[in-house]
Amino acid sequence: MMKKFICLTICTLLWAGFVHAQGVTTGSVAGTAMDPNGEPMPGVTVVATLPATGNRYATVTDAEGRFRMVNVKVGGPYTVAASLSGFRTSTLTDVQVRLGETTNLDIQMQLEAATGEIEVVGESSPLIAPTKMGVASSVSQGSLEALPTIDRSVYDMARTNPVFSVYSERDSEPNVLSVSGRNPRYNNISIDGAVNNDVFGLADSGTPGGQTGTQPIQLDAVQEVQLVTSSFDVRQGGFTGGSVNVITKSGTNEFHGGVFGYTASDSWVGGGPDYFPEFGTYEDTEYGLSLGGRLIRDKLFFFANYGHNTYDAPTGWSLDGVTGECWMNCDYVDEAADLRQYMIDTYNYDPGSLGEQTRERPSDKFFVRFDWNLSQNHNFLLRYNYVDAQNLINRPGSWTYEWDSEAYDFDNKTNSLVGQWNAVFGSSSFNELRVTYQTIRDRR
Repeated sequence: MMKKFICLTICTLLWAGFVHAQGVTTGSVAGTAMDPNGEPMPGVTVVATLPATGNRYATVTDAEGRFRMVNVKVGGPYTVAASLSGFRTSTLTDVQVRLGETTNLDIQMQLEAATGEIEVVGESSPLIAPTKMGVASSVSQGSLEALPTIDRSVYDMARTNPVFSVYSERDSEPNVLSVSGRNPRYNNISIDGAVNNDVFGLADSGTPGGQTGTQPIQLDAVQEVQLVTSSFDVRQGGFTGGSVNVITKSGTNEFHGGVFGYTASDSWVGGGPDYFPEFGTYEDTEYGLSLGGRLIRDKLFFFANYGHNTYDAPTGWSLDGVTGECWMNCDYVDEAADLRQYMIDTYNYDPGSLGEQTRERPSDKFFVRFDWNLSQNHNFLLRYNYVDAQNLINRPGSWTYEWDSEAYDFDNKTNSLVGQWNAVFGSSSFNELRVTYQTIRDRR
């Protein structure tokens, strides 16, 4: 079977509101500038700079002293400076911009002749506030690096939201995500604002290649995850359960990277009670590397990531009682052996052994992203995500047994290419142009 689709999405939003200007892949900064008497100050120049990438956003306060900067790159720390002739420049450091949220800043301006310290306090919006376009929470990069995960899955991070329930339905497939008790197929998964769902609908995980047990993207390539349950943004739709919006990492002026490796095998598994069968062949090994940096300082950046996973796991059932649980308490071992011998003698065909089988599930993932700061108000993103995964499908159980010859290979190759142009016009309007091309090839 081959499923291939091309998705062209153009999301245009011209919004003149004050605090409701967030993006699907960006955030915003807003606030008020006041004089020493607490009166609003118009005409104050406010500039937000991200030293790591050279991104710069500038605006001027209006007649009520308010300012807003939309389509701001997620992350930090930002440096925000407010200046006006006759007044001292007020500077705020360590400002963080969260995905889909507005960071509110109150700036107190002081006369040039004033002496003493000036303290500017910045505070992110709370979980529930008028600045949010719906009900959502986010998992920051720091949390992604600190939280424990066995599957190294984005779904594991969804557990931070109490309405996101993660469970395993089949050993051969990744974790299943249910939001507010809804069927997992009612969810939506997006990467950098582009839809990344299972187009055929058979994967319990709802992601491309889900039947191979692989993840849609390497966890080390993820910067932030947004968990949405109810959104008022027209760009976030197509779900009645929940939405997982993944934002990927980008390069900075400083080169950074890393290598990682994890492994486990059946030698690490205890034998259990004497009446338990021997544990079958098992291996779970994952390794990879990542590198990010600049091609042109403050202008052009790259980030690349590669990961390989080898997962060999036993089915858990057998007919010989050596490894795995016996089918029907091994009452039919002799009959199964006679049937196997009859097929060999009569048809010269061996259907397989009576023992526990091992399923192989290898996968490779490659990710690369380029960010180009065209100007202060225009930037361009191009990223490519590739997944190559296989799975040996064989599902014996307590009432059925499948020979080795009944198993079949499931191969998946997913190519996802996204180009996005972010533009800011004036002080309150911005535009997002996103073009996505994706091919999902499933072969049995």
